Amino acid sequence: MLFGKIRLLGAGLILSAVFLTHCTDSNAQEPSGQDQLTSVAEEVIDKNVDPAPAVEPVDTPSRPNPVVLEDWEHQYEREIEIFEENEAENPSSKGGIVFTGSSSIRMWKTLEEDMAPLPAINRGFGGSTLRQCNAYAERIIFPLEPSLLVVYCGENDIAMASQTAEETVEDFEDFVALCRDRLPQTPIIYLSMKPSISRWNYWSQYEEGNKAIQKICEGAPYLDYIDVGRVMLGEDEQPRPEIFIKDKLHMNEIGYQDWTNLIRPAVEARYEQ
Repeated sequence: MLFGKIRLLGAGLILSAVFLTHCTDSNAQEPSGQDQLTSVAEEVIDKNVDPAPAVEPVDTPSRPNPVVLEDWEHQYEREIEIFEENEAENPSSKGGIVFTGSSSIRMWKTLEEDMAPLPAINRGFGGSTLRQCNAYAERIIFPLEPSLLVVYCGENDIAMASQTAEETVEDFEDFVALCRDRLPQTPIIYLSMKPSISRWNYWSQYEEGNKAIQKICEGAPYLDYIDVGRVMLGEDEQPRPEIFIKDKLHMNEIGYQDWTNLIRPAVEARYEQ
C-alpha cells in the first residue's frame, strides 16, 4: 500500500515538472503585446530608412562627361575670347534667344535684324563642331541664361572632322544633355544639316544624321527640329544655286531670307511659350 502511494507521488511530481516546462517554453515563444508593437515599429523604421530609389524622368538625359578638346580643336579660341571681352564691356540681357553653331550662324550678319523685335543673340563661331559647341558652352552660352537656344551644327563634324553620322548624333545628344543640366527650362531648336553644292557628296550622311536627330527631337517635349533643306532644294531635289555665295557652301542674302521665313515663326512660337 505504501509502495503504491509512493508511485502516485512520483507520477505527480513528474507531471508538475512537465507542466512547468511547457509554461516556460510558451512564454518564450509568444512575445508580449509590447514586444509585438516594438517588432512592427522596427519593421516600419527599416522601410523608411531604405526607400526604393527614385525613378528619373525618361525625358531628362543624364549629364555627359565634360568634353576635352584635342589640340587641333582649339583653333577658335580667339573668337571665344572676343565674345567674352565684348560681354565684359557690354553685357547682353539675360533671357534672350541664343543662336549658336558653325559658320552658317556666324555669317548670318542680319540675324538680330531678321528676328527683331525678338531678342536674338548670335554666338556662332568658326566652322565649329558639336564637340566644340559643347566644350565652349560654359563660356559663351550658359552665362547668357537664354530662354531659348537655336543650334546649327553637325555639318562640319562629318565633312571636316571625318565623323560618321552616328558619331555626330551622339555628340548632339551630349550637347543636349549638358544644356539640360545647366539650362533645365530652356527649349532647344535644332536646325538640320543643310544641303549645299560644294558638299553634295556628303548629303546622304547628312540625311542619315538628320533623320536620327529628328527622331530624338520628336520624342522630347523640350526639343524642336526644323528641316532647312526644304527651302534650299529645288524641284529637282538639288541645291538651289541662287542662294549660295561663290564658295557654293555658305548662303547669300536670298538664302538667309529663306531661312528667316522658315525659322522665325517657330522661334517666335517657342519664345512666346
